[in-house]
Amino acid sequence: MNVTKGMRITARWFRATSASLAGMQPKVGAEEVVVSGIVRHVRGDHPTNPTTVRFYIDAEGGTETPPGCTCGPHVGVNPDHVIAVGE
Repeated sequence: MNVTKGMRITARWFRATSASLAGMQPKVGAEEVVVSGIVRHVRGDHPTNPTTVRFYIDAEGGTETPPGCTCGPHVGVNPDHVIAVGE
């Protein structure tokens, strides 16, 4: 799927949390994160041949600002987590 700047996407992933349960081994819980919003930036690690790409979207509760961005906080999304793309 092709995602460009200005498109609406929905992404879903799980975030690890600590779970306090009895026992010696550490326990890990998970919470589902679902975000949707408009793609404002598509950033890669190389200008012509990127190996890593991230989408930065305007979503409720944005927490991440990409380097060099002055337009406000965004949510960084891994392209593997995108589940829906709309115009």
